[in-house]
Amino acid sequence: MGSVAFHWVTLSLSYVLLAMGMTLSLSISRIVNLAHGSFYILGGFLFIMFLKTVGMPFGWSLLASLVVLGIVGALLEAKIYRPLGGVLAPSIICMAGVLLTIEGIVVLIFGSDLWDVPSYFTGTINLDGTVLSIERIVMAIVALLLIAGLYYFLSHVRLGKAFKATAQDREAATLMGINVGLVSSLSMGIGAALAGLAAIQITAVYYLSPFVSYAALMTAFLVISLGGMGSILGVVVGAFIIGFVDSFGALWVATYYHLIGFALIIIIFMVRPQGIFGVPIKD
Repeated sequence: MGSVAFHWVTLSLSYVLLAMGMTLSLSISRIVNLAHGSFYILGGFLFIMFLKTVGMPFGWSLLASLVVLGIVGALLEAKIYRPLGGVLAPSIICMAGVLLTIEGIVVLIFGSDLWDVPSYFTGTINLDGTVLSIERIVMAIVALLLIAGLYYFLSHVRLGKAFKATAQDREAATLMGINVGLVSSLSMGIGAALAGLAAIQITAVYYLSPFVSYAALMTAFLVISLGGMGSILGVVVGAFIIGFVDSFGALWVATYYHLIGFALIIIIFMVRPQGIFGVPIKD
């Protein structure tokens, strides 16, 4: 049971990274980024390419894949999403097109087989009879540092405060001299990089396939819907709830554990349609 609890914590922290990127785009760009799952698989395969094909060291492969993914996300927001002006139908079609295009490119280059990320941190620690993987411990530490860093960035750094101001009121932020276009592009870039990092972390334990983009998108959407759209605290709480379902649910009810997550969403929406920490939408 202790190993399952440890798996719950590490998996939930990876879910936080995955959903945090999506909620940044939602809060700042007002875009429910349906292509977020494609950032997930692209980040994982970029890392594999830099590590295995190019032969770069582990750390440099990680940095290079996240930088490239961040640039891709920022460019997509600036050159494709923003010109659509937030109109719903064209945006959905466009984002679906981006997802399918990235998925097709990945299949063309890497094929449709399952891939895994080579383990860099090996070994285990025995803690009172519970065997803990060093790799998962490192994953948890990295995720905690990034979550804390992102919170500090949004709360204390000038650019981060510009992010929060833009999320609260784009027009007022513009009048205050904030370049909301740049902020929107950066938010999408950061969100893409976080999704890629989540892919690298989760793939270190499971596997990576060009076709898991939909599962990643659904997980991120479940997390932010459960916690409350645009709420960072909601992302953390929602991620740990979904992580609990995926960890202990798989232990208790095996194949059908995913249904528990959807049932939770329905129940919570019946009580709080805006999610646990979401703000009600006023007419």
